Amino acid sequence: MLEAVALSALTDLAEALHEAGENAEALAKITLAERLLTPAATPHLMYLAGLRLRCEAVA
Repeated sequence: MLEAVALSALTDLAEALHEAGENAEALAKITLAERLLTPAATPHLMYLAGLRLRCEAVA
């Protein structure tokens, strides 16, 4: 349960950083979250992939 909360917090932080224009920092948080997830977490991984694309598009 704690791991799920940490992943949610990392994702929220990455979103906030992206919205603030801090895309390099957002990408670092996305990478960390991706490392913590198992392949079974497909929906979350897909969401992070989309967020990564948005960050890279303006980086």
